[in-house]
Amino acid sequence: KKNWLTGNNPCSSHWYGVGCNIDNETISLYLVNNNLIGTLPSQLSKLNYLTRFQIENNYGISGTLPSEFGLFSNMQDSFHVGQTALSGLIPSQIGQMSLADFFFFFAVASFTGRIPSQIGLLTKLSVKLVFFSFALCMCMCSFLLFFYVLQN
Repeated sequence: KKNWLTGNNPCSSHWYGVGCNIDNETISLYLVNNNLIGTLPSQLSKLNYLTRFQIENNYGISGTLPSEFGLFSNMQDSFHVGQTALSGLIPSQIGQMSLADFFFFFAVASFTGRIPSQIGLLTKLSVKLVFFSFALCMCMCSFLLFFYVLQN
C-alpha cells in the first residue's frame, strides 16, 4: 500500500501496517484485508519484539503456518491468521509463545489434523473457529429440517 518500496527500515520509512516502538523495533504487523498473495516466510519469526500479528482476510496467503512462529516470545496482543488459504497442520511450536493475552483466530483457514496439545500451554487463549461453528449450525439446521419433515 504505502511506503513499502521506500527505505530499508520499516519504522523510519513508515511502512503501511507496520507498528514500531520508540526504539524503532517492529512490534506489530497489521495487514488485514490487503489482498496479500504468497506464503508466510519463516524469517518473520526474527521480529523479536512483535506483539501483534494480524493478517486475516487475505485469501491469497497460502501454504503452512511456519513452525518458527513459535519463536514469537513477545506476542501479547493478538495472533490472527484466519480467513486465509493457510492449510496443513497447526505447528506444535505455537505453544511456545509467551503470551499475556492472546486471541488465536483460525476462522475459515483450512488447517487439518488435531489441534496440538502444546497450544494448551498458552496462558490466555481464545480460539474462534467460525468454520466449525458454521458446520455445527449447518448440522443443526439439517437436523431441524429432518425433524420438521418427519412431523408433517
